[in-house]
Amino acid sequence: MALVTLEHAKQHLRIDHALLDTLIQSEIDQATVLCLQYGDKAALASVADGWTDTTVPLDVKSAILETVELLHRPGDDPPAVFSGDGFLPPSVRGKLLRWHTWAVA
Repeated sequence: MALVTLEHAKQHLRIDHALLDTLIQSEIDQATVLCLQYGDKAALASVADGWTDTTVPLDVKSAILETVELLHRPGDDPPAVFSGDGFLPPSVRGKLLRWHTWAVA
């Protein structure tokens, strides 16, 4: 399931060479999993299986691209993708709100 292509991520990162293709593809894969896990896993898994890079909703694609950008920052430990509370940053979570199922304890 490729919701963001390598070419699109490289454009987003402003990278025009192939030296980092393997790393960027790994970051795309990680970002996709992180974003889909934030939502309701059962609901997202069922609809995401039918999505492609051209049919994925823009809010999900934007969240994945922002997460790729955060993962790609050199020298961040822990990666900038995790906010102080260990979760995706608020800007990414905001893009995924309609896909998130809230639970009350």
